Amino acid sequence: MSVSTHRNVPREEPAHAIVDDGLWDLLLGLVLAALAMNAGLNAAGIASGPRTLIFVGIEVLVGAAFVAGRRLISQPRTAPADTDRRRGLPPATLVIISALTAGAIIAGVALLVGRYRFDNDFSALSFPVIWPAACMAFFCAAAIFLTLNRLVLLGALFAVTVPLDYLLSGITGKDLGVLAFGIPALIALAVGGLVLRRFLRTHSRA
Repeated sequence: MSVSTHRNVPREEPAHAIVDDGLWDLLLGLVLAALAMNAGLNAAGIASGPRTLIFVGIEVLVGAAFVAGRRLISQPRTAPADTDRRRGLPPATLVIISALTAGAIIAGVALLVGRYRFDNDFSALSFPVIWPAACMAFFCAAAIFLTLNRLVLLGALFAVTVPLDYLLSGITGKDLGVLAFGIPALIALAVGGLVLRRFLRTHSRA
C-alpha cells in the first residue's frame, strides 16, 4: 500500500504562490469595513485627525490578525505542494473580465450622472472614473501573478466603492459613504468566511 508523503518531502514553493484559505478575502473585507467606518465618522462630524488615528489603529490590528491567521490557521494545514496544484484562468481572460468590469462601472457612472445632472464638473468626475480602472488593473495583475482568480472579484468590490459613494451623495444629497464601502465589505467578508470554512474542512492540521 502506497502512502502519500507530500507533506514530508520538502519542495521549493514558488515565491508568488499563496494558499487559497480565504484570509486574503477577509483582510481586504476588513480594509473596506474600516473605510466604511471612517466614512461614517466623517458623516458624524468627527475631525480628520482622530479619524485617521482610529483608521490607522484598526488597520494595524487587521494586519496583525492576518499574520496571526496565516501562522496559526493556514500554515499548519498546508504543504508547499498545495499552492502548486492551483491554476488560474488564462491571463487574457482575466484582463478581458477586468476591462469589462471597469468599463461597466465607468459607463454606469456616466449614465447616472447624465440622468440626474447633479455634477458636470470634470474635476469632480475624474476620480470616480479613474478609480475603478486603477483598481481593476491592480487586482487583475495580482490575480495573474498569484494565480488566484477571485482577486478580480475583490477588485470589483474595491472599484465600485468610490463611484458608488459619489453617485449616492449626488443623488440623495447625503453622505452615504458608509453604505458605499460597507456593502462591498460585507460581500468580501462573506466570501472570505465561506472560503475559510471550506479550507478548514478540506485541510487538516499537519
